[in-house]
Amino acid sequence: MQILTSSIPSDTLLLIPIEEGDMKVSVKEYRQGRFRLRVYWKGQRIQIYRNKRGEILEGKLQAFKAAVQMDQEIQDKVFDPSEWSKAKPFLLKNAFEVFQKAKQCQEEWRYARARAYRNHIGPEIGEMDIRELTTVHVNQFHGHLIQQGLKDKTIKNILGILHSVLSFNRVGDRIKWPTIEVQREPVKWLTVEQQGAVIQYLEEVDKPIFRFLQITGCRPSEACALQREDVEWEKGIITVQRSMGLRRRVIPFTKTRHMKIIPLSVFQETLSILKSREVTPFLFSKGGRPYHKQRLQRAWIKANRIAREAHGIPMIHVKNAFRHSMASQLINAGVPIEAISKMLGHRSIKMTESIYANILPETAWGYRKVVKLEDAKKGEIK
Repeated sequence: MQILTSSIPSDTLLLIPIEEGDMKVSVKEYRQGRFRLRVYWKGQRIQIYRNKRGEILEGKLQAFKAAVQMDQEIQDKVFDPSEWSKAKPFLLKNAFEVFQKAKQCQEEWRYARARAYRNHIGPEIGEMDIRELTTVHVNQFHGHLIQQGLKDKTIKNILGILHSVLSFNRVGDRIKWPTIEVQREPVKWLTVEQQGAVIQYLEEVDKPIFRFLQITGCRPSEACALQREDVEWEKGIITVQRSMGLRRRVIPFTKTRHMKIIPLSVFQETLSILKSREVTPFLFSKGGRPYHKQRLQRAWIKANRIAREAHGIPMIHVKNAFRHSMASQLINAGVPIEAISKMLGHRSIKMTESIYANILPETAWGYRKVVKLEDAKKGEIK
């Protein structure tokens, strides 16, 4: 039993015993400090987010006061839902705007979410109240995406964005989301010799940052955002703690929001060149301006095409050419996956294993004990 206190005109406290099981109105906290009332009335499920004065139900006490009042109206047969539904609907388009402003992330992700909403989510369900969205609506939207001929990975990403928006507003847990299995494409990578064959065709001014990517396996956005203050020559370390967004805007955190420490000794020769280069706040720059991912990709594609004609090197994205290539090279060299995961800055080993699953089995076989067929027949395997 819960005791509900409320003020009355005489400024005394009235203690009202409430047995929740006796009430036809249920109270639920849908966001921290925010409550809603739910009642089944004449075959309809009605959800109320404000009291009859139009005030948001903030706090359990206020919510139960409204619930008692509504329950009494139902018993007296004077309940009118229209008097309790004066609040404006919380449309999905408004919920998405709140989500975009509140969630910090890389700009590429922000633009990708906006594009997914603009092209798919908004036109279909953007005008719906998120509090009224059900599993049926999500399944219908899923079917609509399939009819558009989108790839499973694209559909999974779109539904993931919708799930994030609803969960942020505390209404996503009541929906049963469809399971979409997506097979990860095999990682494309280059050997050290293949990387060198392409790097030789780069402009001299571009080679230091590409050498840095080759040796460290840093994300291109993180290498572009490195600043000279990140290099501690006395301690012999470099701290990776930022990333470069669109329009050369520096984002004060990495993709995983984890800092990474790299010893200078692994690329001392490359960094020594930078001391005599143009002085800018950024460690790598060209013409006084910092690099960005698109600039790196254009330079790499140009050199990659020349190397393909001259040496048969396959065309490959700059991220695959360095980050994935370094990890793949280390895996094939027998380096433990735990060490590789830390070098890449992954949040967990599972993430590393899922990305490089097509490479790991070969290495695993290399660690198995070689057993002769004759010994196996004799049962002499230890």
